[in-house]
Amino acid sequence: FKTFKRMIAGLRKDDFVVAANELLDSLYHVQVGLRAEELAIMLRTDVRV
Repeated sequence: FKTFKRMIAGLRKDDFVVAANELLDSLYHVQVGLRAEELAIMLRTDVRV
């Protein structure tokens, strides 16, 4: 989790769009694909998918 510095910064500021964008711009997204995209949608919309 330490490597998600910009994502964490977005979360601390309640800027969930930034957090979602950083999630999608990560190695994690490359590794897990669709799951990261679902999490990004949840961050942006506050709706569980």
